[in-house]
Amino acid sequence: MGIKSVALFFLKILFTVFIIWIVFSYFNIDELNWRDISPAAIFYCFALWFANIGTQLLRWHFLLRAANSEVKLGITVRSFFGSATLGLFTPGRIGELGRALFIQNISWKKVSFLAIIERFFTLLSLLFWAGIAAVFLDSKSQIFRDYFPDSTYIILAVFVLIFALILLMKMNPKLTEKLHFYFSKSRSLLKIKSVLVLLSISLLFVAIFIIQTAIILNSLTDISFVSALSVAALVHFFKSILPFTIGDLGTREGIAAALMQHVAANPDAGVLAALVIFFINVVLPAVIGIPFIFKMKLLKK
Repeated sequence: MGIKSVALFFLKILFTVFIIWIVFSYFNIDELNWRDISPAAIFYCFALWFANIGTQLLRWHFLLRAANSEVKLGITVRSFFGSATLGLFTPGRIGELGRALFIQNISWKKVSFLAIIERFFTLLSLLFWAGIAAVFLDSKSQIFRDYFPDSTYIILAVFVLIFALILLMKMNPKLTEKLHFYFSKSRSLLKIKSVLVLLSISLLFVAIFIIQTAIILNSLTDISFVSALSVAALVHFFKSILPFTIGDLGTREGIAAALMQHVAANPDAGVLAALVIFFINVVLPAVIGIPFIFKMKLLKK
């Protein structure tokens, strides 16, 4: 690892610490403690955790099988949990793109490309659920309308992004050729059925962790469950497009606290709920993935 890489890594750590300090100094987290969360809420979140992991493994296995039909489930599990450990220490959990380090029979370029496709479908699903959440909060909260653009703009933004992508591909033939090259190696992904399968699994996966967050929020506040779902959807969406900190720590909590204020709820509850979800959905898979780190291709050479 070069000096620049080391310096950048420590800079990200300092930025993470700074963001966390801002969040916990501005919002009085001491007013809430872990005991404020009902045991039932924790139980439901852990129960949904298995569905959360299951949908991610199903989607990743589907993508790997599209690249190599001989890929076993064990390889899928190893690459998924191993990359979760790497992702814990990188901004936006970009370390999860290192899944190729755990797979022997598929090139790292192809695996990285598949991981990017997976991220794309996740972001698309987040945009879908966040759009619905924005429409709901826009109609229910005057404060939300004062601080956020009309939800119509979010829908328009989706079409603008799609149009921009098409225009970019038209203006940049090399990009089109590269995409065609990678997709030609996994032609089954070009089929409508494959796209629908990936989109369906992604929508379900995103819905699950939105529900997990909403359950915790609802147990800490008096807001309706639908409002909690809306806040959770927007928190995860904005967090996904602001990958500035290590493991997204601090970003998620700050956004949650800010949005809780806009639905007239205690912002501290948003911080605590975000932390609970962070430990359940991010830290736990990372801990499970620690043994798989020693099976990386780099360590076998």
